[in-house]
Amino acid sequence: MARIPANRRIGGAKVGGDVPSVTTAEESPAISLESESSGDRPVRVYADGIYDLFHFGHARALEQAKKLFPNTYLLVGCCNDEITHKYKGKTVMTESERYESLRHCKWVDEVIPDAPWVLTQEFIDKHKIDYVAHDALPYADASGAGNDVYEFVKAIGKFKETKRTDSISTSDLIMRILKDYNKYVMRNLARGYSRKDLGVSYVKEKQLRVNMGITKLREKVKEHQEKLHTVAKTAGMNPNEWLEKWVENADRWVAGFLEKFEESCHIMETAIKDRIQESLRKQSSKELNASILEEPVKTQQQKEEPAGREINPQLMLCRYADVKAIGKFKETKRTDSISTSDLIMRILKDYNKYVMRNLARGYSRKDLGVSYVKEKQLRVNMGITKLREKVKEHQEKLHTVAKTAGMNPNEWLEKWVENADRWVAGFLEKFEESCHIMETAIKDRIQESLRKQSSKELNASILEEPVAS
Repeated sequence: MARIPANRRIGGAKVGGDVPSVTTAEESPAISLESESSGDRPVRVYADGIYDLFHFGHARALEQAKKLFPNTYLLVGCCNDEITHKYKGKTVMTESERYESLRHCKWVDEVIPDAPWVLTQEFIDKHKIDYVAHDALPYADASGAGNDVYEFVKAIGKFKETKRTDSISTSDLIMRILKDYNKYVMRNLARGYSRKDLGVSYVKEKQLRVNMGITKLREKVKEHQEKLHTVAKTAGMNPNEWLEKWVENADRWVAGFLEKFEESCHIMETAIKDRIQESLRKQSSKELNASILEEPVKTQQQKEEPAGREINPQLMLCRYADVKAIGKFKETKRTDSISTSDLIMRILKDYNKYVMRNLARGYSRKDLGVSYVKEKQLRVNMGITKLREKVKEHQEKLHTVAKTAGMNPNEWLEKWVENADRWVAGFLEKFEESCHIMETAIKDRIQESLRKQSSKELNASILEEPVAS
C-alpha cells in the first residue's frame, strides 16, 4: 500500500538495516479464539506505511484492517522523514503532516510516529500487537537482499492480508502533476503563487502568462461561436447565413488578440527593463549601506527566500454570499501552511527530483510527459547521485574507523587517495556506459525510423498510393 512492491521496483531493493531472525509460529505467543471474539479485549491490529499525499486507497486499506475482527483496535505506524528519504526517496508531505493526516482518518485508533522500516519481535511485544495487516505483495526489505519486509511477521502467523486499490497511488498522483507540468504551473500562478515559489524562471513565467491570456481568448471565441449557432437554430435559419456576421465579429476578435499579444509583449519588455533598473538600484543601495553601517549584504539564500504569496483578488469573490445573506453560514478555521495548491507547488518546485523518483519506480518517460533526451539526462544524474552517496558513505566509514582506532583522520588521507582512484574510475566507467547507452539508443531510433519510412515508400510504390504526410 504505502511501500513499493519488490516486483514493481526498478533499481534494486532498499539498502541498509537487517531483517530480524525468524521464529516459528509455535515459538510465538498464540492468540486464542476466545480473545479474538471477546468483547472485553479488542484485537490489536497494526498497519504501517508512508501515507504520503493520503488518499482513498490508503483509507480503504485501513478500513479493511479495522474490519478484520468485530472488535478491533487499529494502530497505524508511519515512518519518519529520515528513514523514508533514505530507503524510499523524497516525500511531498513532511512527517508531521503525514501523522496528522492519519489522525483524521475515522478507521485509525492510534498513530505510532517514527515507525520502524522492518518489524521486530521487540516492537510487536512493546505495542502488544496481535496481527499485522498489509497487502500480500512482497516488499523489499532494508537489507539489500531483496527479502520481504513482512517475511518475519508471516513466519510467526501474525500476518493478515488486505487488498490494494487499483489505479490510485501516491506515485500516480505525482505522475499526473508532472505530466501536465505547464498546466499546473499556470494554475498556481493564477492562484497568487510567485515564480520563485514554483521554481520557474522569469522568461518561463512570462511565456505561461501569455499562454493563459491566449487560452482565455480561445474560450471566448468558442463561446461566441456556440451562441451564434444556438441563435441560428432557434430562429430556424441555416448557420451559414450567419457567416457574414461571424466574419464581421471575427475581425474584432482578431484585433483583440493582436492587442492582447502586443500588450503582453510590451508588459514583458517593460518588466525586464524595470527588473534590470531595480536590480542596479538595489545593488548600489546595499553596497552604500554596507559601507556606511559596516553590515554585510544579504546572502544569496536570503535573497531567494520566497515572499508570502499574494491572493488573486478574483479568488476572493465570496461563493457563499447568498448563504450568508439568509443566515445559514457557519465559519470554520483554515489550517495554515497546507493546501492542495501548496502540495502541488512542492512537486512543481522540485520537478526534476520527482521525475527521477517516478522513473526509479518503473514509470516511463511517456507516463511523465518527459522528452527522450530529458529522460537520459535524468538517468545519468541518478547514477551520479548514487555514486556521490557511496563516496560520502565510504568517507564517513573511514573517519569512524580512524576515530575508533584513536588516530587522526588525516593519517588516513593516503588510503583515502588510493580508494579515490577506484571511485573516479568507477565514475568514468558509469558515465561512459551511460553515454554509450544513449548513443546506441539514438542510433536505434534513427534506424527504426528509416526502416519504417522505407517500408511505407515501398508499399506506396507497389500499391500506387501516396505516402501519408
